[in-house]
Amino acid sequence: MKPISKPYLIAPGLLAAAIQTAFAASTIALPDTAPNYNTGTIKSSSDNYVRSFNDCADIYGTPQAVCPDGEYIDYNVLKKWYAIDYGATAKAGDITRVTPPWSSDPANRAIRFAPLSLNADGGGVQYILPLNLKLNTRYRIRLVMGTDGAPGTTTQVDIRSIVVSHLHYFDENGAEVNTDIQPSSITRTVDLQAGATTDVIIEGIVTTPDGVVAPGDRSLRLFPRKAGVPFYVDSMSVEEVNTNPLNMAEDKAFGKPTAATPLLMDRKMFGLHINELGSHNGWTNLGQEVLRLWGTDESYWFAIQPTADSNTNNWNWRGLNYRVGFFLQGSTTDPKLNHAPNGDIIYTLGQTPRWASDYANIDGSPAGCSYHYATANASGKTIEFGACSAPSTLAAFKAYVTAVATKYKDQIKYFEIWNEPATGNFYQGSPEWMAQLTEQAKQALTAVNAGQKLVGPAADGEWMDRYLKAGAGKHIDIYNFHGYITPYRVESDLVAVVANVKLKMAEYGLGAKPIWNTESGASCGQDGTSCVGIRPALNSTQWLLDQQGLIPRSLAVQWANGVSNMDYFFLEGWNEGWSALVSRPPNGVKNADGAISYPCNQQPQGAPYYCTGLMPATPLGKGYAKAAEWLKGTKLYSAYKMADQDIYIFKLRTASGAQRYLVWNASTTSKQVSAPLPWNIKTVSYIDSGMITRKLSYSIQPFTLEPRYPVLLAP
Repeated sequence: MKPISKPYLIAPGLLAAAIQTAFAASTIALPDTAPNYNTGTIKSSSDNYVRSFNDCADIYGTPQAVCPDGEYIDYNVLKKWYAIDYGATAKAGDITRVTPPWSSDPANRAIRFAPLSLNADGGGVQYILPLNLKLNTRYRIRLVMGTDGAPGTTTQVDIRSIVVSHLHYFDENGAEVNTDIQPSSITRTVDLQAGATTDVIIEGIVTTPDGVVAPGDRSLRLFPRKAGVPFYVDSMSVEEVNTNPLNMAEDKAFGKPTAATPLLMDRKMFGLHINELGSHNGWTNLGQEVLRLWGTDESYWFAIQPTADSNTNNWNWRGLNYRVGFFLQGSTTDPKLNHAPNGDIIYTLGQTPRWASDYANIDGSPAGCSYHYATANASGKTIEFGACSAPSTLAAFKAYVTAVATKYKDQIKYFEIWNEPATGNFYQGSPEWMAQLTEQAKQALTAVNAGQKLVGPAADGEWMDRYLKAGAGKHIDIYNFHGYITPYRVESDLVAVVANVKLKMAEYGLGAKPIWNTESGASCGQDGTSCVGIRPALNSTQWLLDQQGLIPRSLAVQWANGVSNMDYFFLEGWNEGWSALVSRPPNGVKNADGAISYPCNQQPQGAPYYCTGLMPATPLGKGYAKAAEWLKGTKLYSAYKMADQDIYIFKLRTASGAQRYLVWNASTTSKQVSAPLPWNIKTVSYIDSGMITRKLSYSIQPFTLEPRYPVLLAP
């Protein structure tokens, strides 16, 4: 082939066109602009939901006034209402179709639900409408509802979308497990007033849970909260809403990057938990800027104030002092010895001491509480019964918040109201009581230091709806959720979770508040069910790519949705469910002082309780560090998914104004791509492979996007 002696004489446009033509057959051209998704508009609508119901005659062949107690029928006909009840005293009654009390038109036929009795806990009755809801799809559900009775009569109904997910796995002992989980992603608690109808509009994304979801296992359910008061659904429609797959609630007036309002990659996005400090003194610099105190027994209320003594000089501050001091440690002689002297700390309030607990007079904690230890846990630390209880008095809780805020007035800026209170594992009081605790905490912080901020509880579903209905939203400074991640569903899972958060915030007028994710970790779900049949072999090339790419993808997706803090759980890790950011040292490693150190909690008899500070980053930790290097302080101007490919594109600028492009391929196969000519790409940066200099003067040379592995492009 005759060489071209003077390539600079070829017109640039012709050269670009020729190269693009040559690679067109096998190369995907990355688009320079986002597709138009018409977010927020209606894609489809259906309203035939109040014409069919299942009564006792359908089950038994003869009319009966009340369905037998405990009858759990196979509700499998779409758009047909079913009544079920369970428990000692709950009776659902029957479903009928009648003219509602507010209408004189006999042709107007509403579905009437008549709960006869509930269980002692206020539950036990459900009215179920099977729907063919698509997973990871946004819906707007509209109902016109009402109730019977004299003026002033009220009743309350919880509305939830339910997806039943079937889990099949083998537990840690090798036993086969088959179970179901029923997460609810679209929820609303409504108060119905007699003599009037209530227009209910609820909106959300039907999220993808772990396990297998059959088509018939998706439904809308009504949970009555008052027995003996019938209620009605007069009309109902289900609308599928168009969405941007990378930002499913971008039509809301917050959390969307644009050229006019770019989103800053806040340094607080790089948070984590250090949970085994004390059994090691290691500081691996991954770019971390925030420490969240959770999973650290010595920082809990029951550890700090073990008795009712109100003299804070007698409280046990040792563990909390150590953790705060370690994280914020700075060096005036050697900057390399700095930890995070300008960092921020999130202190998680809660875990009630026995003396302040509703459980103070019982020998133990109720089922479901994560703290059951009679005298000591596996680490030898005594844990008081009552830790999951709501504090019995507001005054005791406020005094505790005031004491912590005062002592660490200049060191702890953020206080989180409890950890995951809706699960029952850490808090077993009501959402309404938690709303009052939130008000007390905010008052305490404001009185001590107006700069200290209150982070809301990480909760969702009916619990969060009741909490916000009780007025708690006005007392929190930051809205919070917990979103765990798996390499195989980062984009779909996180986008749906954050969209539901934003829709709930918009519903309660909280759209101006920052959104934080104060606990996230690499998880394969319950006993690995999220990764079954997908996860590559341990330490294979693709496994390493998945590990390195996971946190950069997660941070970028949250960034594009307006999230401004993420705290990884946790640095040291303990199993495949919660992967570590650092490696534990091998047995027999010698420290600089010559002493032999051992992995945490594995020292031989008589050895000092000490682990080496040398803990190198794992592939997951390398991804965390590279994300900090690439993204910290940059601004995001546009983020989008290609319309016909599983490829994600993020346009950003550095603090100096330089253009950068974060790109990845979320599919299971490699993709050869080329960048748009206007980007003028010269380099492609990889997480663990340095820089590759472009060979062409124009940004059209193809390069490969490996599965689930982000690259950074630069002119």
